[in-house]
Amino acid sequence: MERKSRKDKNAGGKSISTGTAITNEATIYKYTYQGKEYMAEKLAEYMHQVFDLLAADYPDRMEAAADREDISCVARKDDVDNRILPATKLNYFVAKKEHRVGNSLYYVCTKFNQSQGTAQVEKLVKLCGADTFRLIEKPEPNKKSAKEGNS
Repeated sequence: MERKSRKDKNAGGKSISTGTAITNEATIYKYTYQGKEYMAEKLAEYMHQVFDLLAADYPDRMEAAADREDISCVARKDDVDNRILPATKLNYFVAKKEHRVGNSLYYVCTKFNQSQGTAQVEKLVKLCGADTFRLIEKPEPNKKSAKEGNS
């Protein structure tokens, strides 16, 4: 892996490392849904985008997603705000974003490492029966994050 350098006037014209790594690894999420291609730069953005797409086409399945213990990224706003959920699921909703689905409000949390987050999206896609969804590119896993997520 090479390091990108730049000339800094204050360093007497010497090259200094900016710490930016240059790699050929994927750094974005690319996916298709119903024949249209989408892109997200971060896991959180990817999870929110996919939730919104699925909620638009399968609004009734979001209620079922909120009830499932294995889908820990989706919850009813009232259940989180009133602390009705089991503590194991409630702990995920420290960082969350509100989404409106019809007349209902849901939170989607993104407090996951990459493999957990993509697995949550896969479970949501499967629950909805969205057979036109395909994840075609995702960033290479960060080995440090993957190890921390498994502890």
